[in-house]
Amino acid sequence: MNKLIYLGIFTAIISITACHNNDDDNNDPNILNGSFHAVIDGVAWDAEADNVGAVVIVSGGVTTLSISSSSAADTSHFFFTFPYFTNTDTVIANPFASGTVLRFQDYKVGGGVFDANTGTLNVSKSIQDGIETYTGTFNGNFRGVPFDTLNIKVITGGTFTAKRLI
Repeated sequence: MNKLIYLGIFTAIISITACHNNDDDNNDPNILNGSFHAVIDGVAWDAEADNVGAVVIVSGGVTTLSISSSSAADTSHFFFTFPYFTNTDTVIANPFASGTVLRFQDYKVGGGVFDANTGTLNVSKSIQDGIETYTGTFNGNFRGVPFDTLNIKVITGGTFTAKRLI
């Protein structure tokens, strides 16, 4: 019986001391939260911080970066895909190179695609503590598919910050 009591006490001590082991101090669940803001036809649009993300996709030997954001309020979202930075690049030199797709979608513009002739896109990358951070600005027209003249969203003041673990 004494052995069971000592075993129980020993187990409790190990459990308590293990719970106080804070080797996970850097595991902040919000560390990868980003921001995404735009003014759409004169109305401010913001994604929730935890609905902004970045992911690297390798398909057919081509590496691309995708940044997405969404607003739970109206289920609208932005989805940007462009050529991935090389290890030494900090700025995308030609963001409208082959493989670049910028989309905005809401219930009015199904699959609105960015018209590169109407605006700009600037993206830069930084790396710190194992996290890649992409910051950028954009503006221009997003048109319904195929580039019709009726369903146009004019985007101004677009800014974003998206992060991913490396």
